[in-house]
Amino acid sequence: MKNLIRKILKEEILKEGHIDVPKSEIRKAGVLMDMINSNIEKYKKYKMGFYSPIVDFKNFFKLKDNKGNPINVSVGIYNDNSDNAGGRMDTENNTLLINVSKWTKEYPISLDDFEELITHELVHSVDPLVKDKKIYAKYYNKKGAEPSGNTFVLDKTPNAKSEYDKNYEKYRKSQHEYKAELTPLINKLNRLVKGDQYKIKWIFWLISIIGYYDTPHEMYVNTSSYFEENGSSPFKISEDDYWLFIYDLFTKVKPWTTKPSLMKKLKKELYVALS
Repeated sequence: MKNLIRKILKEEILKEGHIDVPKSEIRKAGVLMDMINSNIEKYKKYKMGFYSPIVDFKNFFKLKDNKGNPINVSVGIYNDNSDNAGGRMDTENNTLLINVSKWTKEYPISLDDFEELITHELVHSVDPLVKDKKIYAKYYNKKGAEPSGNTFVLDKTPNAKSEYDKNYEKYRKSQHEYKAELTPLINKLNRLVKGDQYKIKWIFWLISIIGYYDTPHEMYVNTSSYFEENGSSPFKISEDDYWLFIYDLFTKVKPWTTKPSLMKKLKKELYVALS
């Protein structure tokens, strides 16, 4: 009986969809970014991995789990150039970790990108799948992956992929990463369509054709030409903004197109979130 109950709970947790992060908490990203930048020399001085961060911002974010229980999330800073991640979430200690190794005066992180990073990690902090250690450990051993490994294609068979590409695809299609990618995507789409059903229709059209393209540039060129031939873009944004939009949409959704169940889930959740 216990195993049956555990199985039912696991299935329910895995079916959990879009996790909302309060806009009031996302807006704190700007303040946090300013505070990190004002002390960037201090953080850059120390070479440290995410296992030993400087936790200067205690209980910075105030959230609630799916049962309404409060979760206070602190923020720690680390500096590890060998780590490609811009941020991580330490769910055991409720600490959002920011990697400042790529932060430079020449190429500062934008507020939009930082808000997206913060949103992504905060979703992890309240995701019941990630928070349940017993379920998550077994799930991650089977479904999880780090985007790491050799980037060279060592397999000589046609259309072979590198170790990194295989891990990255597995990583992006894992349930917990899908949830963390979905929330900032929904926020971005909502800002673009603002409830306009005509624009929402075209969003679904774009998502339905992503699988036919190999690169975001190819999709951008073809859809731009289509809109030009048929009047104008329904989104009423500049060409540069449209390119950035397509690049972001393609990068997020493309890995999901090879998993029909995930695409079906995505469309259903977008329909609810955007309508």
